Amino acid sequence: MKKYLYLFIFVFANSLLSAQWISVFDDEFNEDTLDLNKWYNIQPWGQYDPRVLPIVFLRENVSLKNGYLLLTLKEDHKTPYSEDTSLKYSYSAGMIWSKKYFKYGIFEARIKIPNVRGVWSAFWLYGSGQYGDEIDIFEQCPHKIIYNNKKDNKISISPNLVNLAVTIHNLGEAVWDNNIYDTSFLHDWHTYKLIWDDKYIKIYIDDEKISAFKKSRKGYI
Repeated sequence: MKKYLYLFIFVFANSLLSAQWISVFDDEFNEDTLDLNKWYNIQPWGQYDPRVLPIVFLRENVSLKNGYLLLTLKEDHKTPYSEDTSLKYSYSAGMIWSKKYFKYGIFEARIKIPNVRGVWSAFWLYGSGQYGDEIDIFEQCPHKIIYNNKKDNKISISPNLVNLAVTIHNLGEAVWDNNIYDTSFLHDWHTYKLIWDDKYIKIYIDDEKISAFKKSRKGYI
């Protein structure tokens, strides 16, 4: 069965043709409003129950200004998508995902992540064929404790550090690479890039390779 991944957030994507990469999708966000021919601006799998995860993704939290895509997080205690108005979402946020899907390519975005502890910013690809298939180019993990995939133990993250995790989920299994930075890293813009082909998945930040995963003989990461 062929599998494809939808692209979330802001990407510059390419397609493999005769060993050359060609541009097939991009957006510089130079218009006044989001191009809805390219993007959805709402969560694709429905909203969470606020008792499970107290955040709702709203179109109004996605905006463009001066060539920037702004995804806004608010503490506004809203009650959308619930028949029980006593159930409130503590937070609302913004997300976009591509209407075009991809298999293999170079995916690149210039992003500034908020330097706020507890948020969960992410740049990722999500599987269209099966729940849980995804490639997380990075997740700004909000957890104070993370697991070390190589040593299978817990690591405590101090307040002056941030965990930008690379994670690959497939068929219920996951492999990951925890990349730890000083929070001063979040003061600036950085370029995040995924190179995905039939043999490797490689992740770069500012053209420095930070993670790489190789397929096995059976074709799995």
